[in-house]
Amino acid sequence: MLALLILFFSVFQDAKWINFQSDYGKFSLEIPDWPREDKQFIPTPNGDLISHIYTLDLSEKKLHEQAYLVSFTEFPPHIIHSDKTHLHDQFFENSMNGSAVNVGGKDLSSSTISHGKYPGREFVVSLPTQNQFIHQRLYLIKNRTYMLQVVTSTNRSETSDMKKFFNSFQSTE
Repeated sequence: MLALLILFFSVFQDAKWINFQSDYGKFSLEIPDWPREDKQFIPTPNGDLISHIYTLDLSEKKLHEQAYLVSFTEFPPHIIHSDKTHLHDQFFENSMNGSAVNVGGKDLSSSTISHGKYPGREFVVSLPTQNQFIHQRLYLIKNRTYMLQVVTSTNRSETSDMKKFFNSFQSTE
């Protein structure tokens, strides 16, 4: 009986996930429900950048995974590009530090990852005042960054839902 209940809830939970695609963002991924779309303008010395942000807030449901976010930002190719390998380490370091500072958090861990032939970083930021953690993956695909985030209530290793979200990301470039 217990095995039947576990199977039922596993199938039911998987059935809720959708395949979200952004033709403009040139990506797709699996996410538990439809995200809200926003834009953020980022002033830089080289002109304004536009970050396209897709957020799914699940905090009211009292789940371990409290929010999912995917964003992309296109940079001028002369500023950063995946072909400019000598800039990768500094770019990712600045991105990770900026991510922590922007939310008043603290970097806990980071590791080098990739998406096919494109470079990336995976890192965790703690939000001590809110007892939350942000698990993040950042990829540089040509001159576009993709950031995937899952906000959780604890800093435990990736759950099956986090893995599903992160591993489902596909660039259509």
